[in-house]
Amino acid sequence: MKRALRHLFSPHGRVGRTDWWLSMAVLLALLFQVNFAAGFLTGTYYCAKAQSDSYYAILCPGSDFYRGTNPITWWVEYLSLAVLIWCTFAISTKRFHDHGRSAWWHLLNLIPIIGGLIWLAMLGFFKGEDAPNKYGEG
Repeated sequence: MKRALRHLFSPHGRVGRTDWWLSMAVLLALLFQVNFAAGFLTGTYYCAKAQSDSYYAILCPGSDFYRGTNPITWWVEYLSLAVLIWCTFAISTKRFHDHGRSAWWHLLNLIPIIGGLIWLAMLGFFKGEDAPNKYGEG
């Protein structure tokens, strides 16, 4: 468990493509689950009386899904988003390290569209260095 947490929260070291993709998928799934659970626990999400065939028909058969504005839910959403941003930064920094590049390469995201595409291609699809580099073993 400590290793998994260190993997997600620490930007030191290197990580491969498969681990990066799995980490990103787990982070997104956790974000949705935490926010969804917070909404139900605080009563923000509930089934409204309406007849509609919506995506949420499994949860509320024959009714619409409503999202209110409970402050607790907003705090949970903001905090979980902050954790997601940090974990994404940490795991992506490790992926840059696998390519022999520093975390400054995150600045590619400041270039609209093209930067994000280059960032995603480099981290998600290009193979890192096989040999050890200044950031650790491969």
